[in-house]
Amino acid sequence: MLILLLVFLVMSLVMALISIPLIARRVEPNLFYGFRVRRTLGNREVWFDVNEYFAWRLLVIGAVEALASIGFYAVPGISAEAYALSVLAIFTVAFMMAMTQTVRYMNSLEK
Repeated sequence: MLILLLVFLVMSLVMALISIPLIARRVEPNLFYGFRVRRTLGNREVWFDVNEYFAWRLLVIGAVEALASIGFYAVPGISAEAYALSVLAIFTVAFMMAMTQTVRYMNSLEK
């Protein structure tokens, strides 16, 4: 189960690291990296606003996933399956919330 903990912690770190250039508005519109939808790809200002907004959420998700990974690892007697599913469930809920919030934010911007 230590391997699972390490995998989840690395995933958390990667999530946090990929959010930093987006927060700093250093990533130009592209087809590979960022919140890529027709509206963000079609408007440079919207791209930077929406990707910064989303990236802050990714940074928080990385921290939450790291805390969940460590917290569930400390639960006595937890099986590897229960551990993995618990961490993945928290990640999935947090990511879906971030996506929903970002779409709402993007839709609130002037067209």
